[in-house]
Amino acid sequence: MSSVISNKKYKIALFQGGLADNGYGFNETMNLLQNASINFLKYSSRIDMTHFNPGQNCFYGNVSGYYTRSTQATNDFKTLIANIVTYAEANEGKTILVGTYLNRGFGTNHDLDSIENQKAKLIYIIDEIKKYSNVELSLVGHSQGGLVNLEAAIDRSSKIKRLISISTPYAPVYLGEKLIFLDFFFRIGGESAYSLFCDDPKNIPAYKSCVEKLCSSSYYSDLKNRWNNLSSRPPLTVITGTAGHLSTYIPGVYNEYYYNPDTFMKESFDGLVKFSEQANIQHASFIHLANNNLPCYAEKGFAKDMCYYQHGLYFSCKKSCNLSSISFSGTVIDVLFNLIGNAINGYDIHDFANYNVAVAIFAGLEKDPTKVPSGYMSYYNIYSNDYNHDFIRYNSDTISHLLALLN
Repeated sequence: MSSVISNKKYKIALFQGGLADNGYGFNETMNLLQNASINFLKYSSRIDMTHFNPGQNCFYGNVSGYYTRSTQATNDFKTLIANIVTYAEANEGKTILVGTYLNRGFGTNHDLDSIENQKAKLIYIIDEIKKYSNVELSLVGHSQGGLVNLEAAIDRSSKIKRLISISTPYAPVYLGEKLIFLDFFFRIGGESAYSLFCDDPKNIPAYKSCVEKLCSSSYYSDLKNRWNNLSSRPPLTVITGTAGHLSTYIPGVYNEYYYNPDTFMKESFDGLVKFSEQANIQHASFIHLANNNLPCYAEKGFAKDMCYYQHGLYFSCKKSCNLSSISFSGTVIDVLFNLIGNAINGYDIHDFANYNVAVAIFAGLEKDPTKVPSGYMSYYNIYSNDYNHDFIRYNSDTISHLLALLN
């Protein structure tokens, strides 16, 4: 690679996955982008930050079971970055797509690390890439990955060309707070509830810490203040999805335990994050993707006419639509009945993965309707929808927008 800085610009896009991403969550997205246009090339290796120690700001290596500073690991990282930039230089005019792996905690078996540590890892990558000042760097993030990107961009705003967030919450995640931290469930089921999300029990404390952050109003308030106070910001595009409607009560106005469809608010959501939570960020442009069955989708008026969050006010559903709707209260009650049923029948009450709601959700993610328990098609329809929290990363609409934004 030439040491002389030229006036040519070489484009690199880094892809950061969500809360429990294994570093390959954007693989299909990058493959589709590369297949769709000759202007995109996927780099063969990801940037794995597993052995980066944020506290010491350097790489460590495992020697005889002990982690120590590793010059070799640091040099390997620098060589990888140099090779990526060289590849970009050799393919001038194309966007080089590179996956990162930020989630794994240093020196642990966890596949989860704090947002703060992931931010430190990403900043280290950005600084190394930007040593080559002719590189234009874009950041693409899914879910929590979009938060990590924003955190890094706040500290390195002048070094980032563009930010793209996909299904990223910018307000406390209602479903995370309500469905994961239900007091009665943890008092009865304990931390085994996390087994639905964590393959390794050692991940549970790290997972719980991450989710608590994602449900913290003080965290999001601080994040928005830091973003809003920047004198110069890279363009931020937020891609949101609607896979269904969530029926929720308004705290202090309606009785949570008395379900009346006429008094419950319906809000669009992607199966995990509500639209209002994704739209609750300033200085951003929005792309709202919705199921083609929505009658107002063809009118390009979904965000205006249906379940839209605007200027701090909720607007309830104004049109009929074919999307499924689930009730938060109904889901809680159903989980409780499943728990009691398991106890009565002598089954493990902790085994949440076998509850009917969870079975229907997994069937949706697998797009296998034959596995759906009777009466649970609403959950299947939401989680099998191409605009849900997981699938939105690589549906055709998202790919088309990424092609335009990153070109």
